[in-house]
Amino acid sequence: MNEQNDKKVLSSTTILKAMNEALIIAVTDDSGKILSVNDQFCKISQYKKEELIGENHSKISSGYHTKEFFEEMWHTLLERKTWSGEICNRAKDGSIFWLKTTIIPSYDQLKNQMHYITIRTDITERKNMPHLKKPYTIDRLTRLGNGRSLDMHFNKTLATDSAETISGIIMLDLSRLKKINDSFGRSIGDLFILNAIKKIKLTLSENDRIFRYNGKKLVITTNEFKVPFLTQQIIAIFNRPFTIEEYHFYSNVHIGVAIFSKNGLTIQQLLKNAELALIEAKKEHGNKALYFKESMTTIFTEQLDIEKRLRIALHTNQLTLYYQPKFETKTHQLIGMEALLRWYDPDYGFIPPDKFLPIAEKNGLMPLIDAWVLKTAAEQMKEWLNQFPHLPLRVAVNISPLHIQEKILFVSLKIFYKKYN
Repeated sequence: MNEQNDKKVLSSTTILKAMNEALIIAVTDDSGKILSVNDQFCKISQYKKEELIGENHSKISSGYHTKEFFEEMWHTLLERKTWSGEICNRAKDGSIFWLKTTIIPSYDQLKNQMHYITIRTDITERKNMPHLKKPYTIDRLTRLGNGRSLDMHFNKTLATDSAETISGIIMLDLSRLKKINDSFGRSIGDLFILNAIKKIKLTLSENDRIFRYNGKKLVITTNEFKVPFLTQQIIAIFNRPFTIEEYHFYSNVHIGVAIFSKNGLTIQQLLKNAELALIEAKKEHGNKALYFKESMTTIFTEQLDIEKRLRIALHTNQLTLYYQPKFETKTHQLIGMEALLRWYDPDYGFIPPDKFLPIAEKNGLMPLIDAWVLKTAAEQMKEWLNQFPHLPLRVAVNISPLHIQEKILFVSLKIFYKKYN
């Protein structure tokens, strides 16, 4: 008899051990404070047990679910019923994982609620299954269609004579995403994207579709007559602050719009023109939406040509420094010079700095230009000092704010100072 009982105990122990290794288990009190977790919980969340005990499950909250989602869950539990559902969570390193979750209320003999037993299984792979089956059509973070999915949707809709539902192409740029990532971390940036998309979706109707075109660009297909309303609604969203966990911040949105037939007949043409409108919108202050105009193509083509010519000019001595003298007001004595950058192009003639410097900054050419200016000004100053050794002459140069932030600038200054004394 004892041997049979031992076998039953052994069998129960084995089962419990197997469950502990296969399932993700936590026990909380009636306020939701974590009392215990198993090793599988620690493994998937990447937190140690001591980091979890005494905390609540908001520690692994992804910010994906609405307040109403959790209110409904607690309503079920407070009725002393078992709750089941799928919950999106965030690990310590910021990665997202999904858990099939069952929460079982547990009571003492007097039916006073004591704690909740939460049993979970990892379903992240299943939730990402559309991504696995269609590896190039689904964005893994947002589970929205990507650029390829947009192509397929547009062409399929066009083939069914429903062009009016895709006649408006709206391209959005979440302009401060990089700053958010740099300031608060990539995980907060990911949650911001999810939160922004969730708010934008509330403005869309049944036939509208939203896609994650690339990292910080979203594309909406809609009826062209709904575009003014949608762009106003989206701008209103970004005029208000975002709250992600303990962080509160604003983020700009810039919007470019292209209209089917009027601005292009293919999705490639429409996207190109929507992006040109978006580029012009980014030149404006604040949140802005612009429709594509043909003149934007001319502007963009000219900017590409200037960029190409500027790269050539850096290596063919087309850039020149003009030196504006600076005098002491009382004595009228020459005390220095200010180096002014000028560029003469054989075809364009003199191109003003306010036209080519923004293009240089946008395309990462300012460090090269600043280095050329520093070198040329240093050589000229040394020549003047050799001719006029007793003249207290100084030359001021203008440096791009973007370049000042880079350590290499100060390295270059030291090199020039030693070389030209």
